[in-house]
Amino acid sequence: MIRGLIHEDLDRVLEIWLTTSLQAHGFVPKEYWKSKLEDMRKVYIPSSETFVYDDEGFVKGFISISKEKVEALFVDPLFQNMGIGKDLIDYSKQNKKELSLYVYKKNIKGIEFYTKNGFKIINEEIDKETMEKEYVMRYKAIG
Repeated sequence: MIRGLIHEDLDRVLEIWLTTSLQAHGFVPKEYWKSKLEDMRKVYIPSSETFVYDDEGFVKGFISISKEKVEALFVDPLFQNMGIGKDLIDYSKQNKKELSLYVYKKNIKGIEFYTKNGFKIINEEIDKETMEKEYVMRYKAIG
């Protein structure tokens, strides 16, 4: 079931974010991700609309959206490739005619996932914090 984030979910959401960030973004130093944990807790999650994938009381993934921008989409590595990320994206598409996001160019699995789910690369930029190349991707509903 997908539902809105509640306070009791926050530690689990941050655990998923950090674990998955370290795994998916091995090209960025681990210290960078660890240093961003409190920003996620105090700034990014509170300033976004966050929904969790809850399986009988256990959070397996989440998506955070600010206006039409996907700020974060992370699924616990133990539960990836089970359709959870797709369900979270599809849930978000129900309320948005357009979504955009940034994904590191070296995150091949992420790019493939977003492409498969209707996103197209519209630009390439440099993340000023990590100095890594990233794609700007956009989904636009038809009709």
